[in-house]
Amino acid sequence: MLHDLRKRTDFEIVGFLDDKPHLQGRVIDGCPVLGSTEGVKSIVEKYRIEEVTLCMPGASRMVRHRIVSQCQSLSVKTTTVPTLSEILLGKVALSRLRPVKMEDLLGRKSITYPGNGSDKDLIETYRGSRILVTGAGGSIGSELNRQLRVWNPSQLILLDKYENSLYETHLEISGSFPDAAAVIGDLRDLNRLTDIFKQ
Repeated sequence: MLHDLRKRTDFEIVGFLDDKPHLQGRVIDGCPVLGSTEGVKSIVEKYRIEEVTLCMPGASRMVRHRIVSQCQSLSVKTTTVPTLSEILLGKVALSRLRPVKMEDLLGRKSITYPGNGSDKDLIETYRGSRILVTGAGGSIGSELNRQLRVWNPSQLILLDKYENSLYETHLEISGSFPDAAAVIGDLRDLNRLTDIFKQ
């Protein structure tokens, strides 16, 4: 994985995190194992990390969720390597990173509504509505935005307190739904929410 990622000129690999104690402190082809995933916050801050890549297909859902949550709280981009089956089938190279999806955190396929935008009840509920999605940059919020845009609301307002994850989601959504607005704000800040609702 290290050799494959080093082919990418936009990457400077700082190091690895691994929860196996016997690997911590080792150096792999010049790249140190800096500690365990428990210390992701302090390592991100110490080394000014801009992106964390999950390379842990065997890790529990709880561990993956903990790491992603910590990264989101630090406004750090989180990506993951493709699944082993995708690599073995030749569908994608190991260095082809993608954003962390809902399935990565659930440990199973997500349940999706089988409709294609033609369900009468959903059209009546969402078409022409202005919808505010809180936590819009997170894994659940971003998936809500993807599914809501199909029903032609008049506007999607993406609210999140983490600028980086909000920016990534807004960039994706606005490509196919131009009436999406990104708004930075904390849901617990009543004055900020009041201003957003007035606007």
